[in-house]
This record gives sequence, C-alpha cells and structure tokens, in this order.
Amino acid sequence: MSESLRGLKRDLQSVHYWDIVIAFLTVIVLTRGFTTERIRISVYAICAVLILIYYLNMEQIRIQYPFMITAIVFLLLISYAGISFFWSPSEFYARFKMVRLPTIVFGAFILGGFLAERKNGLILFIHLYIFTAVVYSIVSITAVMVGSDPWQPFGFTTHITLGRAIGLSVPLIAFLILYEDNRTLISVYAIASVICLSGLIASGTRQAVVAALLTVGLVSCYTYVVSTDKTRRRIRSSGLIASFIGLPSVAILTRLYEIPTVSRIVPILTGELDSSASVRLDLYYQALMIWTRSPVVGSGIGSYPVLQQERDIINYPHNVPLEVLAELGLIGFILFIAMIVVSFLYLFRMHLKSDSVYLCSIIAIFAYSLIIALFSRDIVTNRLLFFAVGIASNYYLHDNVVAIKFRR
Repeated sequence: MSESLRGLKRDLQSVHYWDIVIAFLTVIVLTRGFTTERIRISVYAICAVLILIYYLNMEQIRIQYPFMITAIVFLLLISYAGISFFWSPSEFYARFKMVRLPTIVFGAFILGGFLAERKNGLILFIHLYIFTAVVYSIVSITAVMVGSDPWQPFGFTTHITLGRAIGLSVPLIAFLILYEDNRTLISVYAIASVICLSGLIASGTRQAVVAALLTVGLVSCYTYVVSTDKTRRRIRSSGLIASFIGLPSVAILTRLYEIPTVSRIVPILTGELDSSASVRLDLYYQALMIWTRSPVVGSGIGSYPVLQQERDIINYPHNVPLEVLAELGLIGFILFIAMIVVSFLYLFRMHLKSDSVYLCSIIAIFAYSLIIALFSRDIVTNRLLFFAVGIASNYYLHDNVVAIKFRR
C-alpha cells in the first residue's frame, strides 16, 4: 500500500462522527437535489444545533482572525440590508431576502468555517460531494439516453441546479488527480471525472460548464506559478489526460444526443450572442441604471424587480455584485467586496505556506462559486459562494497561523 493511500486511510479512520454528520448535511443543502426549500431550511437548523452542541463541549474554540473579520463584515452587510428595508419599494421580495440572509445564507458561511477548521471533515465533504455528483451525473446521462428531460428524475430541482451541483465536482476531481500518487486512486478519480463531465454536459447547464472549465484552467495556472516543479509536471500530464478523456466525452454526447450546451457556448466565443446572453446583458445594464438612482445608499433590499418591472416578484440581474450594487449602493457593495477580498488574500497566504490538495480544492470551490455568482441567480440562492468564503477564511495550519482561542 502506498504512502498516499495509507494517509487517506488514516484520515478516514480518524473522522469524528460530528464530521460525518455535518459533511453529509452540508452536501445536501449545497447540491439541493431531492429536497425542497423547507427541507433545506430544516437541515440548516439541524446543523446549527449540532455545531452549537459541538462547541459547547469543547475546552477551547479555534477561530482565525480573517474568519472573524469576514463574519463581522457579513453581519454588517446583513444589518445594512435590514436598514435599507425601510426605504425599499419592495415588500414581498425584500422580506423574502431578509428572512434568508441571516439564516440559511449566513448558515452556509458558518458551515464553511466549521469544515475548514476540521481537516477530516473537509476531506470527507470533498469525497461525499464527488460521490453525490457521480450519482447525479448517472441519472442525468440515463435520462438523456432514454429521451427524457435530464432534470425530471430529481423532482424538486431544475437542470440549472443539477448542472451547478455537478459542475463543482469537475475541478475537485481534477486536483485530486493532480496531487495523488496512488495509481488505483488516480484511476478511480479519472473514471469519476468522465462520468461527472458527461453528466454536466448532459444537464445542458451552460454557466456550470463554463465555470467548471474556467476554474480548472485558472487554478491550474495559479498552481503552476506557485507550486513545485513536480506539481508543474503533473499539471501538464493532467491537462493532456483531461483533453483526451474530456473532449471526446463532450463530442460524443453532443453529437449523439444533440445536447444544446456546446452549441450555446460557441456563439459566445464567436461574438454572436444568443437570446439568453442578450437578455443577461440587458439585465446588467438595467441594474447599473437602477444603481445610478441612488449610488451611495442604494434603492433598498429587493428593489430591483420593482424598479425594473414595477412588480414585486422574485427577479434579479443574475449577477450578485451588480445586484448588491443596485439595491444596497456603494455601502453594501464595499462590504460585499471586502468579504471576498479578505477571504481570498488569507487563502492565498495559506497556499504559499502549504501546497496541498485540500488548499487547492478550497481555491477551486472559491473560484467556481464566484464565477457562478457572476452569471446566475441572486444573493440568497448563491449559498455556495458564502460557503466558500467561510471555508477560505477559516482554514487552519497548525504550525503557521496563530488562532484566537476562547476558553470556558
């Protein structure tokens, strides 16, 4: 048995039952498959109780400075959003956001911080997430092969949610292969990568495909610059393997089953925007116009659909930074960007001190969630982004970082 395989076995054997429960519940709420909104809110509540019980039974609590700073900034952002409710023209959408921001969105941030503090929990989360993505991919590919919609078997979810859930597994598997030494594990990860990439294409989710490929490319380039020569050689090899395995999978699925994902990406690369892309650009422009009405304090939480369509419904510009800018002005935008910058700088500092697959995986989660947030959904449904901020700002290196310890 190789040293890497023995190390993985030791890590899994030392996993605490708290890690298993929290990692499993986190995968449920982040992938959103087979669940309703009410079920996910209940899962967040269960996680909150479990984490509280866990910390109450500890002699000390380890919290990183960047996590504390990010949490304070996040709470300031939520507080300011609540204050803006008083001048917002929206009532329904504003209440919808204000119920979820301090509960499930902030809860995703706390879950990320908890898993980052416990290395075994992070390891288990990554592998559970990949396993879940493989299951989703098999169902998605099967649905396409039998001629049905790829998201119908998931009941409560949509093809966009399905694709986003599968998409994150692609860079995670890529970097597990990149750092792994054991040939058996590499073979298992390679098979999983083929399944997940095929399932991602089968889901027909354009932004997830773009985000997954961009994440692999960006993080690979970053790792190439800051890592060792051995890792650089592995990046070249992994890139060739991904090309020979991934591209034929994309071509076969697109040709045999006429899945529109690639055909929808090509017009963007050639400069010929389709109707969906044109609509997104129009939404971005309208968000900027709404921001100019009140550039400093914003028009108020949930105000975007009211000022855009004169209807108090759930609608958003499909770009979280622009959404925050339009509704909360420069004050909210600066707080939001501060969260991202603080967590990224801390993660960058940690990666310079310790080049590991788990730090690289966190960078991949961070990059993927940020790219998705630029093209899809609103601030309350982009929970993966705030999970990534939490996990990036609280990652702990035992010998290199001084943590704040609270003793009872």
